[in-house]
Formats: sequence, structure tokens, C-alpha cells
Amino acid sequence: MWIGVLICFLPFAIQTIIFRNDESKRILALDVLFFFGTFGFIFSALINSLIRFNKFEYVEGEFNGELEFKMNEIIANNVSFALENIIKINLTAFDYKGWSTYGSFRANLGDAYKSNGTNNTLEIILNNGKTIKMNFEQKFKDEIKNDIDALINYCNNGKLYYITIIDILGLTDYKEIQEFKKKYLKQFQ
Repeated sequence: MWIGVLICFLPFAIQTIIFRNDESKRILALDVLFFFGTFGFIFSALINSLIRFNKFEYVEGEFNGELEFKMNEIIANNVSFALENIIKINLTAFDYKGWSTYGSFRANLGDAYKSNGTNNTLEIILNNGKTIKMNFEQKFKDEIKNDIDALINYCNNGKLYYITIIDILGLTDYKEIQEFKKKYLKQFQ
């Protein structure tokens, strides 16, 4: 961006030095240089936008391990949490790597236009009163759907709200939701 500012204002300094004594040439040069300076500024802003468009947000923090949803346990950072030791699971999983965030306020202030996919949260509330909270990455859209059988099992064991699964699957039609609940969820059969 600074290159554009220099391109815009440098011609004024040059024309003042070169055409110091001839007023008519100085005005013509001023018009030409103003045009090229403005064009240069707009061009550099466009290039800057294109470069930012393909960048990902910075990862705040660090990756500490893998997150796995198994049928009777959740493994996070190589620590296993058995389903019988879990009171409740809260899960949001809508962010994925490459998700376009260009409409956000932050993106307009110089941050990247594409998400890094780590704005997904998992909260595990254990029987002993301890709460485990973490963010996790989805490398592609709907990656969480690969674990839908385990999530349905968590719901059937009263650990996960069924509405979370409905949201993850993207079900919006009332009839589809009712069919899904009757087919897969014990509490509605």
C-alpha cells in the first residue's frame, strides 16, 4: 500500500524540481503526473487486494494434537474421555479452512479474506465437574459429517443435543427433520 502512496506523491516532487521556472509546462506536467499517480495508487491497491484475497487468517495459539470422535469416547490431545464420564457435549462446527470471510469487518482492516478453519468449538463437561474447552480445525467444508455416526450415538446417550446434529447436517425442511429424528434418534422413535 505504501508503494501506491509513493507513486501518487512522488511525481509532484519531481515535477516541481524539473519545471521550476516554466509555469505552463509545470501545469501540464502536473496534470499528467496526477493522472499517473492516481492510476498507480489505484493499481497498487488492487494488487494488494488480490494478494490478501488468497491469504488465510493467522492461527491464534497452536495445534496440540488430534481430535477424534469415537463411538464410545472422545480423544482430544491424546487424552481419552469415555462417554460414561461425560455429562454433556456442546459442539459448534461451521468454520472450515478456506471459508470466505470477505464480508467481515476484520477482513476490511487488513486481515485475510479466508478463514483458517479453527473457529469450531468443543466443550466437554465431565462427571467430576471439570470442563474441557477447545477449538478445532476443519480442513474442508462439512468434515465433521465424517463423524456423524458417533455424534448420533452421543445424542442417543443424552450427551449431545439433537439440534446440534440437525444443524451440522444442514437440515431445514420440517419433514426431513422429522424423518431423521424418527430414523436415527432413540428419543423420537
